[in-house]
Amino acid sequence: IKNEKLNYADYHGKLMFPDTDIEIIKKVPIISKLYYFIFYKNGKKGVIRSDGEIIVFQDFSDIKIISSVIWLQDSNGKWGVLNKKNNQVSFDFDNYKFIRAIEGKQYFQVEKEGEKLIFVKNKDSFIPLFDYKYKSIKLFHNHLIIETTNGFQILDYSKKNIFGKEFQSIKTFYKHFLVKYDNQWYMVNSKGEKIIDEGFAELANFQKGNSTNYDKNTYAKYKSTNQKIGLINALGKKLTEPIFDDIVYRLSGGFIMVKNGEKLRWYNAFKNEYTSDIEFDSFYEQPKKVYCLSSNKLYYTGNFNDKFYFKELKLPTSIKY
Repeated sequence: IKNEKLNYADYHGKLMFPDTDIEIIKKVPIISKLYYFIFYKNGKKGVIRSDGEIIVFQDFSDIKIISSVIWLQDSNGKWGVLNKKNNQVSFDFDNYKFIRAIEGKQYFQVEKEGEKLIFVKNKDSFIPLFDYKYKSIKLFHNHLIIETTNGFQILDYSKKNIFGKEFQSIKTFYKHFLVKYDNQWYMVNSKGEKIIDEGFAELANFQKGNSTNYDKNTYAKYKSTNQKIGLINALGKKLTEPIFDDIVYRLSGGFIMVKNGEKLRWYNAFKNEYTSDIEFDSFYEQPKKVYCLSSNKLYYTGNFNDKFYFKELKLPTSIKY
């Protein structure tokens, strides 16, 4: 701190930026031993490098540095990317979001006049990845899931459609894709190959439960043509036949809460058997435990070190104040 302004100094007290009008706001690493600093001076913002070179200095409303890409905002709220070769910037975008950096290129999703576009920053160029419009985009591992007006596509970063077709819908599961075409759901890998040849009326990840989606032993639920629900793992192996009305919850170790009619019950999918004869009407989830209510009895259940427990919780018969 000098003259109530933030600066940087070496171990001997020598100021990195001798200009006393400069106030450092933020330090951003770009490469080994080299940094960008966002600074104020006389009411204006700029970017200065750790070797003292001023990269840009104008009357900007805001400055952001993401993966060595300098984003600048003008007084109208528009964003643009600085071309470091000629220090020029075009304020074309209403908003932006960093997607990822790969092979020396940075990928951003930008909003322009109500449309979402993908732009690629490569050295001194900042150009759109696609020459057509799309409705939404999702990053999954090294692929892009693109929604267009005609359906969904799965592309790699070279813009190649790895399946050569469009789908009615796409979901993600483990490292795979759940895709729908011809009104059937299939499980496919990132090479465009089917994990299992059979198609299903429905394939879905679980919305509730504490079992991870990033383990090859994880599982999804499938609906057969008989409208019953079964369980399948990420290797395409059916863990159960389609015998349930629904599967509403999961625990690690293959333990699932199944529904038939109005009743709920715990089931061990790896052993293909019910864990007990107890049926219950509702459940309440808490971290690492699930409470189940059955005929005015309360049970708590969970999975500790892959050992399933299901115990009755003794309730007080009277309460005194």
